[in-house]
Amino acid sequence: MSHHQKVRSFSLSGFVLRGIGYLILLALSIFVLLPLIWMIITAFKEEGQAFRLQLLPERQHAIENIEPSKLSIPETGVVFQYENPVADHVNIAGDFNDWNPDEHEMHNVGDIWHIAIEDIVPGVHEYQLVIDHEEWILDPGNPQQIDGNSFIETEEKSLVFNTDPLLYTHLKDNQYQVHFYMPDAERVRIRTARETHTPTLENKHWHSLVQEVEPFTITYNLPFREAMAQLYTLENFTYILFNEEFPFSRYFMNSVVIATLAGFLTVLICTFAGYSFACRKIPYADLCFNLLMLSMMIPGMIYMVPQFALIVRFGWINTYQGLVIPHIANVFGLLLLRQYIRTIPDSLFQSAKMDGASEVQIVKNIVVPLCLPIMVTLFLLVFVTQWSNFLWQLIVNTPDSKLLTLPVGLNYFRGQYGASWEAIMAGACFSIVPIAVLFLFAQRYFIEGLTQGAVKE
Repeated sequence: MSHHQKVRSFSLSGFVLRGIGYLILLALSIFVLLPLIWMIITAFKEEGQAFRLQLLPERQHAIENIEPSKLSIPETGVVFQYENPVADHVNIAGDFNDWNPDEHEMHNVGDIWHIAIEDIVPGVHEYQLVIDHEEWILDPGNPQQIDGNSFIETEEKSLVFNTDPLLYTHLKDNQYQVHFYMPDAERVRIRTARETHTPTLENKHWHSLVQEVEPFTITYNLPFREAMAQLYTLENFTYILFNEEFPFSRYFMNSVVIATLAGFLTVLICTFAGYSFACRKIPYADLCFNLLMLSMMIPGMIYMVPQFALIVRFGWINTYQGLVIPHIANVFGLLLLRQYIRTIPDSLFQSAKMDGASEVQIVKNIVVPLCLPIMVTLFLLVFVTQWSNFLWQLIVNTPDSKLLTLPVGLNYFRGQYGASWEAIMAGACFSIVPIAVLFLFAQRYFIEGLTQGAVKE
């Protein structure tokens, strides 16, 4: 083998090894980012879809074990339908019954309230729903409104549906006539124990005769766009932002203020302390510094009880002082600044002192400009830590506090509204925005602070 062939073979093997290494790094990166990817995807999903490992929608859907006797609705007349899983009673009132809510009470089948009214004359009729005999609301399934009321336009022997999909059966000549309202469906099948029926589409609803009274199953296919609309939505974000009972903006601003104050004060204290340990001759300075380093070996949870006792003694519950001050004494930040300041040439400090500069002027004009990258790095680390701090902010704030932060607020949101993980993940997506923006604008200083080793004299 010639020299050129050996060089080409070596370069090819090196290229293959680099490619394999990049693929491994890519796979590991995706694995590490899986929680973030899951959070973002879940934030866009419809309610109840959070724990389904599904990126693309299923176009085929099924409604199984349907008992015809529980779905009987008269064939003619006007059919009203309303979905509410928590209501105890739903009545309908309108100009067709002189707005008498006691005359027509709706029936509940699988959290779907429905009623068929046969004696409505053709024309335009206004109506509202009455929830639990107390609250009057518009029909959310009917987008048409007149003077604050839902209205419906009927024709003789018409069927009007307000919520998709509507399924009902009608007993006719000892057979069940199955009606399934899903105008966007591409194909519908009705399967019984012995045979399968293919319904026909007429007047925007599918219907078929079922020869048996036994439970049956309906399968239907949706177009891709309609299926996507059933899996993903933007309503979770609007629900978080504009929910009057969940002051997201206040929680958000509290987190911004507390994290910013903690980061700024920590950097300020660590800069002066680092300068003192690095450049000033203090008795027993090395011993004190070593003791501080040893304190880093103690788990942070050990400090929580005495810190909380001091906060209670000072009366700092539900205050900015209680949320910020216990975390500004940062030994790790002191180590960063001390080691970084030690890399600054002594000649700069000596020249400044010969020119009559005070200690404050030295820190302001020499230490701060040269240590700006590591100071920004420390600020980002503290900001991220305090932004996601949950336990301390939970125990220092009472539930009625006006200083609740975003992590605690999201926890209360879950406790108040049940396990609405889709809405919680939408709120969590908003919580990563400040971190992303901060790193975007400060990445140059952050990288420089982590990689710069020394300053040559």
